[in-house]
Amino acid sequence: MSRPLKEGLDYLTLDCNMDTNFKLVEAEYGSKGFAIVVSLWQMIVGEKGYYSEWNDEIALLFVRERRPDCGVNLVNEVVRTCIRRGIFSKELFETYHILTSSGLQKRYLIATARRKDSGIRKEYLLLKVAPKQDNETETPVNDSKNSINTDNNTQSRVKESKGKESRVESPHARQQSDTELYASLCSKYGRSFVDERVERSKQYKGTNMRTVVKWCEEDFGKKPVRKRNGFCNFQERNNDYAELQKQLVQKSLLSNDKKGGGK
Repeated sequence: MSRPLKEGLDYLTLDCNMDTNFKLVEAEYGSKGFAIVVSLWQMIVGEKGYYSEWNDEIALLFVRERRPDCGVNLVNEVVRTCIRRGIFSKELFETYHILTSSGLQKRYLIATARRKDSGIRKEYLLLKVAPKQDNETETPVNDSKNSINTDNNTQSRVKESKGKESRVESPHARQQSDTELYASLCSKYGRSFVDERVERSKQYKGTNMRTVVKWCEEDFGKKPVRKRNGFCNFQERNNDYAELQKQLVQKSLLSNDKKGGGK
């Protein structure tokens, strides 16, 4: 019997700086509101990866297993506020009674880029879709226009005039390669570090993900130079501490001798 395919993820990534909608929920409900939203994300990412069904029964189990310090009424109220503020998709909740968002879907596709069988149900899809190519299915893409579909890279072959065959990557394959590079860089250097270099690359013509890889390797190896201030801006001394200790001992002995002679 084959092993069932894994749906969820083992980890949840959180941004250091939350967006305004999340801050408003926290401002309205305090620390419990913060805890409820994060616990909802943990449930979604851990179980299905990018969505979760939501009804009265699931709400009861959620409170019992994840937030016993919060009543089911408070949890449902926070969920409704999250939908109203756009943290979860209002349209998909009203149509399919699920909790999901474009951010959850994008993170899920990036995290599962190496899985052969992973993707988002078409009716739940909130991301943009790349144009269809021959013998290919529609491919979800993220806001930076990098493909994040998980199929194997495809290549097209063209014959040269001498009869030799050379492989040429199709644009679709190149996008997939960029996405895999992005996911690999994020796991190695951290998402915020990589995103800074991605944004920098948009300012120059002719740059690509290979440029971002080079910048990450160069910048990550640089150590910040510590600036001297008024407390540490002094000339270091090369003292012979063994000789200094010897002088102090002799001085102490002479002092004791003088005291003893005066008695």
